[in-house]
Amino acid sequence: MGNPLKWILFLLLFLQAADCSAQDRSPTPDSLPRPVDYVNDYEHLFSREEQEKLDTLIHEFDQQMNIQIAIVTIQPDMTITERFDNYIHRILLAWGVGQSAGHRGIVIGISKGFRKIRIQKDAGIEKILSNTETKAIIDTAFLPYFRKDDYFGGTLNGLRTLIGRLHS
Repeated sequence: MGNPLKWILFLLLFLQAADCSAQDRSPTPDSLPRPVDYVNDYEHLFSREEQEKLDTLIHEFDQQMNIQIAIVTIQPDMTITERFDNYIHRILLAWGVGQSAGHRGIVIGISKGFRKIRIQKDAGIEKILSNTETKAIIDTAFLPYFRKDDYFGGTLNGLRTLIGRLHS
């Protein structure tokens, strides 16, 4: 069978190579996560109950208006601050939010770590909701709560405001 020390060294090298290979498969910055539900809380800003409340509100709105909304929270290791807006746009396209609804989709991207929020609209929504209106919703409905570190309250208020605007 040969020298036992040689086999032990071979085994250690094999295990080290396997460990390096596993590390190479970890997500890289700007790789997109897979959606879980309407609410995808990768930054862990919401409790399970809060996620369910947001999810139910979005689901009911989708059933009524055929407009799909996804909320995604972004950890700073998922992208860099300069690419945040583009990252949210890529999620809209890659996840297909709104595509089955005639390009009537919205992704609300939130990052506490970056102190950023982005509402990315699909082409069908841009006809209904202008960039000026979207910015006003962010400034008046989301940010006052976020400044108090109340991310659920701000997200719920902002989502309700957005839904109310889309209902009209």
